[in-house]
Amino acid sequence: ITSPASRAKEFFEALIPLKIRWVGQGDLAMAKDPELLALAARSGCQAMFIGLESLSPENLRAASKPINLGNMGEAIGKIHKAGIEIIGSFIVGLDGDNTEVFAKTVAFAEKHKLAAAQFAVLTPFPGTNIYEQLKGEDRITDPDWSHYTMSNVVFKPHQMSAQQLNDGQKYAYRRFYSLPSIVKRAFTTRRKLGLRLLVNLSYRYINRGGGICRGTPAHRPVKSRTA
Repeated sequence: ITSPASRAKEFFEALIPLKIRWVGQGDLAMAKDPELLALAARSGCQAMFIGLESLSPENLRAASKPINLGNMGEAIGKIHKAGIEIIGSFIVGLDGDNTEVFAKTVAFAEKHKLAAAQFAVLTPFPGTNIYEQLKGEDRITDPDWSHYTMSNVVFKPHQMSAQQLNDGQKYAYRRFYSLPSIVKRAFTTRRKLGLRLLVNLSYRYINRGGGICRGTPAHRPVKSRTA
């Protein structure tokens, strides 16, 4: 919603008189534009869902993502200072990841007091470059697309086993949405305490043994049908 910035600013200005509260999706580049940040906050933006993806420059480079690791924390701080919370999205299981990635990623998310975070298992959705790459390397292990939920491991990871990746994701959610972590991140100098608590408790409930796509067909019990 923040790109192009010129149009986003016009849109945010139009929202200000409406006095609504909203959540959108953006990227860290918005931190480079103080005017954009200020207008977003004034327009009622409560939080932004931002794909932080990975803390590894190698992973970001392989995924053709901007390598912003050096200023990622600074950018998060600027967005927070403007009064906008961040729901961060990370991918675990990229080829540059080993079993240390889970603790490191959660520690980063806790250090920068993200309002919430998703830790998605790398999922090679059909039609994407990563699907073609892994298929060409004979690393796709599950052809059932209903299992492609960002919680199931459907490929052979490079530096860990599929079980380690699955367990690592569960660990990340369990630790990040533990009550001590929620309390530590919820009580900050910023406002919106109620929003942070609501989002965290919601994620805590959703991820208790289910994963972020608990409601997808692959996770629902199959009901028998009668003629």
